[in-house]
Amino acid sequence: KTKMTSWQRQRFKKKETPVLYPTTSCHAWNGDKSQIALSANNSQILIYKTNGSEDFTKWKLLHTLKEHGKAVTCLNWAPKTNRLLSCSQDRNAYVWTLEGNVWQPVLVLLRIRRAATCCAWSPK
Repeated sequence: KTKMTSWQRQRFKKKETPVLYPTTSCHAWNGDKSQIALSANNSQILIYKTNGSEDFTKWKLLHTLKEHGKAVTCLNWAPKTNRLLSCSQDRNAYVWTLEGNVWQPVLVLLRIRRAATCCAWSPK
């Protein structure tokens, strides 16, 4: 028999809080909050249908967007046009448009020398 240390006993007594991903670098909700786009601190963008619930265990993964070469740093979802804007450490930004059931990316030329860390839609 192996004995558990006091630290191990405390850990087993605690109820661990479930998490969707250990780290999330950014997220954005669509206009009616029925979908969320997020990046789990990597180059992919995951779009979930929330099914009207805050409980992520009830969410359904709808799309995985894979155009960026490095970690996605910011997402912004236009509420009226349903377009998604993303930027990344790869110094690129994309405008994503849902056509049918496929998200189509359009590269935005940024002309920057460092990682793009923030993006937003113009209020007008």
